[in-house]
Amino acid sequence: MYHAACAVLLITGGVDKRGDLPDNHRDIVLHYGGRVAKEATPMAESGAILNNALNDRMIADYVLDSAVPDSAAKDLTKKARQFVDGIAQRWERLTKT
Repeated sequence: MYHAACAVLLITGGVDKRGDLPDNHRDIVLHYGGRVAKEATPMAESGAILNNALNDRMIADYVLDSAVPDSAAKDLTKKARQFVDGIAQRWERLTKT
């Protein structure tokens, strides 16, 4: 999801004057969310999905005794696939080689 969001930022002009990417995950999520907020649903919702995925990852990686239930992992996997598929449909040139 992170790399797909980076691709969207780059293909839509990047950020700042240089048109590059932010240096951290949180800023990628913020810029991506801002970029797709004006898109039609479900692309507009993909910013929230990416943000939730990052929050879940932070909890799983850094909170002691955190356990991710199988159902939550399966749900996030499904949302990740929908996220990437939505980007591929909206920005077809990302999938052209």
